[in-house]
Amino acid sequence: MSGKKILIISNYGGVGKSTLAGCLIHPRTGGEILSVESNNLDASAYGLPVHQYAAAEYTQYYADLRRYSAFGNTISDIGASNVEKFIDHLIKSGGHEQFDYVVVPATVGMRGESESISTLLTLLDNVGVAPARIRVVLNQVDKCRRNTPIEQHFERLFAFADQDGRVQSTRNANSLNWKYSRFSPPQPVAGPACVVTIPTMTRRSRKPIWRINIAPSTRR
Repeated sequence: MSGKKILIISNYGGVGKSTLAGCLIHPRTGGEILSVESNNLDASAYGLPVHQYAAAEYTQYYADLRRYSAFGNTISDIGASNVEKFIDHLIKSGGHEQFDYVVVPATVGMRGESESISTLLTLLDNVGVAPARIRVVLNQVDKCRRNTPIEQHFERLFAFADQDGRVQSTRNANSLNWKYSRFSPPQPVAGPACVVTIPTMTRRSRKPIWRINIAPSTRR
C-alpha cells in the first residue's frame, strides 16, 4: 500500500518549511524526507536523514519520490532557492497530481502573508493543484498576543480568504479557542474549498503552538 505524499512549499524563505518537515510532520508521519534545496539548511539540521536534490535533478527526485512512496509516507521540502524551477517542472510534468497534501506556511507581517498568498495563487491558478489538497500553516505567531483574535495576526491572509471565492475562513475560530494540538492531516474534501490550517510551531522551541482552521468553502 502506497504512503501519503506531502509537499511543503513557499515562494518565501524563512517561513519554517524545514522545521515543519523535520520537527512537526515527520515525528508523526515518519517516512522519507526529500529536500530540493541548493543554498539553505534543510531538515538534516535536526539530525534527520534527508535525500537532497537541486531543481535541475527533478527527474531523479520524481523517480525517488515514487519509489519511496510505494512503501511509506514522503515529505518533500522545497527550498526558496529552487522553488521557481520546481514549479516549472510541476507545470510541465503534471507532477502535482501525485501529492496528497500541499502545505504552505504563512508568517505574520506584510511580506510573509503576501508571499503566502502569492504561493497559493500560483498553486491554484498556474500549477493546477486541487484546492482541497492545500493546507496553510499559520506559523510564528506571537504568543504574547494570545488574546488577540487570529484574524488580526493574519489580516491580509484572512482578507484574501474573504475575497477569493474558493476559500472561506471559519469566523468562530478565534484566539479564545486556540489550543495545543498534535498534527493529524485531515482527508481531502471535495468541492471548491481550499485552505485548512494545521498546527503551527515555533522556530526556537520546535513545539506546536496555536492552531486555527480555515474551513472548506461552499461558494461557487
